[in-house]
Amino acid sequence: INAEYGTPAECAVLGVPSVTSNLAGFGSYAEKHVENLSRNGIFVCDRIGQSFDQAAQQIANHINNFAHKSRRERIALRNRVERLGSQHLDWRILGKHYFSARSMALERFANSKLQPSSSYDNLQDLEF
Repeated sequence: INAEYGTPAECAVLGVPSVTSNLAGFGSYAEKHVENLSRNGIFVCDRIGQSFDQAAQQIANHINNFAHKSRRERIALRNRVERLGSQHLDWRILGKHYFSARSMALERFANSKLQPSSSYDNLQDLEF
């Protein structure tokens, strides 16, 4: 479903339903933070403790269900997934987490105290 559009997160922002797994970062995030995923256009295949065949069957069932939706149902699904993308994946929301994680990683790597930054200006201060 999402092969042409990139990652499931990119699909959500573009309003394209997608399939991911709970072993992937986005799938794990979505399961924790988004209600009614399948209804909102993101199918998270449960891969934890599942065999390949069980996971493949889950995906096949989801694609079959999607293929049997009417045009009206697919349009409504597109609108819901786009709304979900704008609510959860806006850079204004994710950006603060990105910069915090970036600073934490640099601090651990360089073993020094770096202040969170909105740019890469403080990289020249690191000694490798």
